[in-house]
Amino acid sequence: MRDTGKPVSAAGPALPVQAVQRKHRNGTRCMWASCVALAVSLVAVAASSRPAWSHLVAYLMWNHLLIIGLLVAAGMSLKRLPRRAAGPVVPQPRELLVPWVLALGVLAAVAFVAPWDPSPWNMGITPEGQPVTSRQARTSDDGQRFYETINHGEEREVTQAEYLRSEQVEWRMFARAWVAFSFVALVMWRFVTLRWRAELVAPAELTSPASIATHSPVAQAPAGWKVTLAVAGLWAVGIGSSLPGLASPLPPMMCSDLVGADLPWFVLLLPPVMFIGMAFFIKQGPFEAPWLAALVDERVGAGSYENFMLRLKPMLLMSAGALAQAVVLAVQCSHERDGAALPMSVGFMLSGSVAFALAYCVLRWRRVSGV
Repeated sequence: MRDTGKPVSAAGPALPVQAVQRKHRNGTRCMWASCVALAVSLVAVAASSRPAWSHLVAYLMWNHLLIIGLLVAAGMSLKRLPRRAAGPVVPQPRELLVPWVLALGVLAAVAFVAPWDPSPWNMGITPEGQPVTSRQARTSDDGQRFYETINHGEEREVTQAEYLRSEQVEWRMFARAWVAFSFVALVMWRFVTLRWRAELVAPAELTSPASIATHSPVAQAPAGWKVTLAVAGLWAVGIGSSLPGLASPLPPMMCSDLVGADLPWFVLLLPPVMFIGMAFFIKQGPFEAPWLAALVDERVGAGSYENFMLRLKPMLLMSAGALAQAVVLAVQCSHERDGAALPMSVGFMLSGSVAFALAYCVLRWRRVSGV
């Protein structure tokens, strides 16, 4: 393409070709930096799989800062992408999730789930028979003696093997989180790169009769009964998915902490306060997704995504789902603790349910779009 130095953006504030090329190059570099972060995260997962190796993760902590920087920069870059007024939706899912990205996603999922690893919900039992909810370990100044604190109790001396095992749990959590967030950063930067690459296409190519004829949405909006059926199905799944938990054993640590015992009451008030505060400041619905909406409308019909989300009311669905989960946990914990005080896990679910419902009411009162 001949570089004329003129704006090529399809809509919104126009940018010179050189600026678009620079943003595309920067996006590509950050995408490959995300691949490096993912590779380091996989190495950390491998190291944390053995107690004797887990301390090596400490030397990879720079990866933590790299991933945070990539995610923050990707979020800012996504907000600054120009709007497209013509041509197909970019990127298409098949462009975004090419085989090599899917392969890395499968690898990341296996490393994150780690079926060969003990469950993080089962940290063992104390000598007194109580479930372990927290462990802190340290060494003496000379590195010859090892100590551990369980459930914020008294410190006790342990063997080197026990110390390494306690350290392994902490490093394993870091490594798994790195894998998940580095892959998210990779997908976000690939999205940014594909969008800026599309901006290098001449506007004439996007608005040509052939392009418009090929990519114009011709699908009709789905019938109302189909939308109603889909909404009802999602609500049934969102609420009913908690019910099978009544027949399954509950990890003991889920019922271990009582409200007001280890955590103050204000922690339970934090979700409603935060959600309501955000609801007073955000300018659009939290589930508005212009790219996803454009893809759906292109295939299903104009306005289909917005209509579906307005009828689904995802914030109320999440509130109802959290309430159902709180009821299930309360029933299970009442059997575990013989009707003792409310466990913290139940309190958090109730707090989250109230937070979603109140935030929805505030957004409706403000008449925010997409709610």
